[in-house]
Amino acid sequence: MKNKDYWNLRAKKNKQTIKSTTNFNLIKEFEISILKYLFEKYLKKKSLKILELGCGNGVNLKSLKTIFPKFEFYGIDYSKEMIKHAKKNNNNINFIEADITKTNIYNELPKFDVIFTNRCLINLKSGNKINLAISKSEYLLKKGGYFIFLENFIDGHKNQNKLRKVLKLRYRKIAKFNKFLDERSFLNFLKKYFKILENVNYSSLNDLLLYVLTPSNSLKINYNSKLQKKLIFLLINLLEKNKFLLTLNYNSGQNNLIVCKK
Repeated sequence: MKNKDYWNLRAKKNKQTIKSTTNFNLIKEFEISILKYLFEKYLKKKSLKILELGCGNGVNLKSLKTIFPKFEFYGIDYSKEMIKHAKKNNNNINFIEADITKTNIYNELPKFDVIFTNRCLINLKSGNKINLAISKSEYLLKKGGYFIFLENFIDGHKNQNKLRKVLKLRYRKIAKFNKFLDERSFLNFLKKYFKILENVNYSSLNDLLLYVLTPSNSLKINYNSKLQKKLIFLLINLLEKNKFLLTLNYNSGQNNLIVCKK
């Protein structure tokens, strides 16, 4: 099954719910709080244009529109079903069905103050397609604008499995519809277009608990345990009230936050 077919089927089944894009609804709450924190940190204007690449069924943009009602939000996704349900879920957001690696729709769009991805690039499963998506969409970013990536990286995933091995847990495979990014090569490519302002492994503590300390084997991951909920609440609370992103020195998380400026 092609990735596009997989996401179409998933959206058809789960419609406007968060399960269309992820089984881990708690991490989505955390990532929305991260984006809110970054927008408040870097964006000083009250009315801005924001684009999400790989917007799925619009869950991220719906939450962000509630927080920043004066911002103008756009979302692009290649899944017809995802865009269908995104439009049903969000009347005041601009959604476009298009392939971010080869669409000509970019010529019809405005310039943006921020472009971001949230586990979008890992679904392209090709370094060449990832580079195309970034190089094409970079054209849409205003001079001085920000490109924000919340993506999965193989480096942290490997470290997770090293820790799992110590605890005699089985190797945890990457989902077949994902291909995690190589951090070094990805950063080197970004440097061709942007100045890199931040690179933070934001899921290190979360993933240590979720994938290493609590599972009994690789097939049983409890995404909504009471302990996991407490941790996410703590991470969000620290970020919103103290502007502090709690991480570990050891890279045990597979999710990195990278902020770039054009």
